[in-house]
Amino acid sequence: QSSGTSASARKVTLMRALILTDQSPDYGPDYLYSGFCDLFGCENVVDYPRKASLHGTPAGFDCDLDWPDVVNRPNSIYQLVHDIETFDVIILPTARSIVQHGALLRLADAASSTMRERTVLCDFEDAVSMHALAMMQTAIGYVPQGMFKRELMDGAFLRRHGDVRPMPFGYPASRIVAPSAENCGKVLLAWHVWEWAMLPGCSTMRLDLARWARSVANEEWATVHCTGIESPDARLTQAQYGALLAGSGACVCPAGAGYFTNRLFEAVAHGCIPIWEEATVQFPHPLIDGVDGFSFRTVDQAITAVERVIAMPVDRAIEMAQSAQARLLKHHTTRARAQEVVNVLEREVD
Repeated sequence: QSSGTSASARKVTLMRALILTDQSPDYGPDYLYSGFCDLFGCENVVDYPRKASLHGTPAGFDCDLDWPDVVNRPNSIYQLVHDIETFDVIILPTARSIVQHGALLRLADAASSTMRERTVLCDFEDAVSMHALAMMQTAIGYVPQGMFKRELMDGAFLRRHGDVRPMPFGYPASRIVAPSAENCGKVLLAWHVWEWAMLPGCSTMRLDLARWARSVANEEWATVHCTGIESPDARLTQAQYGALLAGSGACVCPAGAGYFTNRLFEAVAHGCIPIWEEATVQFPHPLIDGVDGFSFRTVDQAITAVERVIAMPVDRAIEMAQSAQARLLKHHTTRARAQEVVNVLEREVD
């Protein structure tokens, strides 16, 4: 524990984590919570306020979890401030949490001389572009010991703020299933096209891919369910989408609000060869084109990748899907994401 030890001599050894939540299902922070439970044991990870979807109450998202509830949860802000020294790391999982928990953070900072060096901001939504640090300093009065963003698009920002690191979504290792030879050559084309795809300056990649997908819907190799713009179909539930993934050997993964979407790891975990939209952003340990699957920048390149997967021998298809899963297991599990946060804090403080 950090209490009672001078900062100049202290090496952080993390044992207990506080994650300040909001109630919206969110792949980044919810899976980060799961990763800390993997690292420290769920009895040492406190979500405050309690988030029901982390503890067995489904919200209808892939990030629904079923971790046992913590026994010693603080029952008020005042108790939490009183107990703040018992936490080795305090996680702000979204930019929203800066506003939502600002009063708590200011009180805790006043009560603890080491609060600032135990606080980490993880802006998985990229909700405020590159302004989260400035927001935090203005709202709370200090910047965190470390900051992560889902994606980093601006190299100049990195040069100005060396402690900001990319942290894409992670995925639970326990959900990985082996690729199936029976599914080889079957391609899933299923995604939602948001209204903003029609706005000036926005990418129409999803919409253009959906139009192509509907044109091949009757092909034996294709499973197509593209909803949203130009489609009367209802969106799939998480269980329905999971079943489609489980019966597919490959999955086309266009970018969402960000390039590194949950859809990508979800497909890999289900044993699919990923066919992903090539990112123009920075993130660690990317999938390798031609080894872990295929990337594309245009619809024509996506079609070519699908044709390669359909024609691929079974043993080669299994090998490629296994390669993607091996990269997920090594670098992109929820536990790996939590460890990245630990690595920022587990260092000598000069």
